Amino acid sequence: MTHPTDQDRLQLIVSNAASGKLEEAVTVVSAILDKATAIEAWRVIARTKANMQRFGEAREALDSALIIDPGSRTLRFERAILLEQEGRTKRWPNSMPSRAWRGIHRSC
Repeated sequence: MTHPTDQDRLQLIVSNAASGKLEEAVTVVSAILDKATAIEAWRVIARTKANMQRFGEAREALDSALIIDPGSRTLRFERAILLEQEGRTKRWPNSMPSRAWRGIHRSC
């Protein structure tokens, strides 16, 4: 019997998320060893939850990805988009996603 690889686990997460089995998807992430694959798994979960209008839970998934890669501008940008979708950016003078996007382009 072969052991599942991180890619197998990511595929299971995608399948679970597409089937609405988000708790199962979250459980599988903890078994992923490769950081890049774990980040992608959290992003899949975040996107799925955001599509279901569960923005707080989607943000929590991105926060989990940010623990793995706290310097990721892409993850921070995606998180800012979620905050904007939640209507939580009114207190910022310039739209956070716009500032994050400018920061991404400056680094390219």
